[in-house]
Amino acid sequence: MIVKSITKQVDIPHEPGEWMLFRKLSWRQLDEASDLASDASFARIKRMGAEMIKALRSSAIPPPDNVESYDRAYVLNAGIVKWSYEDDVNKENIDGLDETTAAWAYAEILKLNEDKDAKNA
Repeated sequence: MIVKSITKQVDIPHEPGEWMLFRKLSWRQLDEASDLASDASFARIKRMGAEMIKALRSSAIPPPDNVESYDRAYVLNAGIVKWSYEDDVNKENIDGLDETTAAWAYAEILKLNEDKDAKNA
C-alpha cells in the first residue's frame, strides 16, 4: 500500500480550536529518520570523549527514557501536511513550534504510523 495519501486531522489538545493534519510516513522516511537519530547520538557520544564513554560503559546507569528513535525535525517536516495556524507549513515554521506542540505532533505522527487500520484517504 502506498501511504502518502493516508492522513489524519487531529485537534491540538493544549490549543483549543487549533488542529494539524498529519501524513503517514513511508518505510523509507522512517528509515531515514532513524538513521539521522542514530548519527546524532553517535556524534554526541564522540564529543564526550573516550574517558566519558569508558565511565558510561562501566556504570549501572540506565539510558534515559526520552531517547527518540527518530529524528524529530525530519518526522515533523515529513509528517505535518496542514495546520490551522495563519502561517504556512514549511521548515522554518515547523522549526518555530514550541516544545509542547512539537513533542505532541511528533508523537501523533508516530501513532499514525503504528495504526494498522489507517487507510488511504
